[in-house]
Order: sequence, then C-alpha cells, then structure tokens
Amino acid sequence: MKIILFILLSMVCHFSCLADSNKVAPDTKWTHSWSEGEDATSSFYYFFEAKGGVKKIRILWNGGAQNRPTVEDYIFESGVIRIISQEAARESIPDLIKGKNTGLKVLSKTKILRYSSDKMLVPEPPRKALNKKERILLDNVLDLLLLDRSPYKQK
Repeated sequence: MKIILFILLSMVCHFSCLADSNKVAPDTKWTHSWSEGEDATSSFYYFFEAKGGVKKIRILWNGGAQNRPTVEDYIFESGVIRIISQEAARESIPDLIKGKNTGLKVLSKTKILRYSSDKMLVPEPPRKALNKKERILLDNVLDLLLLDRSPYKQK
C-alpha cells in the first residue's frame, strides 16, 4: 500500500505541469485535451469528458511513423469502468486528434468493477483477478485521473 501511495504522489508531482493544449472539434463532448510527443512522429493525445465529474477518458496514440493509430476509451458508469480498445486508418488521424470518432474499429472490450470495497477494481465474475492487460489499462487511467487539468474556456 505504501508503494502505491508513493507512486500516486510521484505521478501527481510529475504531471501537475500539464495544461490543455490540444484543440478539439466544437461538436465533441470533450472538456479537456492535451498532447505529448515522444519524438517527431509519435504523439499521445488525451481527452476528458468531465462535466460534473469524469465520465469518459480517451487515450489516442497517433501510431508513430508507420503504425495504425490506436484509441483506448475509458467510460465510467455506475459500478463499472468500460474500456474499449480501438484502431483506425492513418487517414483518420486529423479527425482523431480533434476528438472525433472517425473510422474507429473495436478490437476488444473490457469491464472492471468499481463499486464496493470487497469487489473494487476486479474483473467481471467468475474471474477473481485482473490479467496483465487489464492491470496496464487500469494503471493508464489512474495516471490520467491524477493529472491537474482545467476546463476549456470555450466550453
């Protein structure tokens, strides 16, 4: 437990300097968005729908120089986090970085329970533990939830 708290506090300090920097299309529901680049061709784009609480988070990787772009949507519903992994054609990148849903193809869907203390953050029954992929997805969304963010002025 101490290790988890240390990691969470470290992430808060590291990410607190990020600000909304990615401009989204006005007809989307995203209230926050920014991007980070790994190098000249590879960037991650983060989107939040957070009016009255976080409802949805999207992580978009533009695919680098040669790969197809990938999208992870985290949807927060009563008692469940739904995670939808998707990909799109490279031609869709201009629309995707504006927060649109252009050309997305679903690769997988995951549900993680999030409602009671004895069943919190576990997979749907009958499984009792998260697999490696689910732990990575959960870690990604926890990292993003810890970020300091301000709503767009235009929304």
